[in-house]
Amino acid sequence: MTAVRAILLIASLALCSCRPSDSPSTQHHLSIQGMHCEECVKSIHHSVIVIEGVRSCEVSLADNDATIMADDPAAIDKVLERIRLMGFVVEISPPA
Repeated sequence: MTAVRAILLIASLALCSCRPSDSPSTQHHLSIQGMHCEECVKSIHHSVIVIEGVRSCEVSLADNDATIMADDPAAIDKVLERIRLMGFVVEISPPA
């Protein structure tokens, strides 16, 4: 019975640590130059969505932009750095 209690305690602690952030998400609009095809769009999306604090990433080839929802204010700096390291020119832009 003690082992069951220990397992339940560990499981409940793990679940508590996985709860969503209390801070609201912030929307960021980015202008991205250098995208040529849907593979560029997919590469940017897959590289950005895995950054801690990023909740969503929408990339548009037609508009040469991206919309990022992030919980962590520092996440957008990581997003910009990651996209630049991929060889694209990126900057924060006002919403359309």
